[in-house]
Amino acid sequence: FWDKVGASADQRSLDWVACGGASNGDFSPAIGRVKEEMRPEEHDFNAAHKRLQERLKHCMREKGYEYMGVKSNATVPQRSTD
Repeated sequence: FWDKVGASADQRSLDWVACGGASNGDFSPAIGRVKEEMRPEEHDFNAAHKRLQERLKHCMREKGYEYMGVKSNATVPQRSTD
């Protein structure tokens, strides 16, 4: 997840979308957007998708955010002492 001192969750979401992320918090550009990004010599979506992802990262950093890694809401299972 991305963090910025003083940024609310709502502001982070708005910045994420402004940088090219999806409103649900994912990064899944539409196929049409990836196709637009493809260069003539490219035969699959991988390089174009990677460029879009790098632009999103650059944009978030430009807005003052720092990537903090994957955020998990899962709790670590505890071993039973019984």
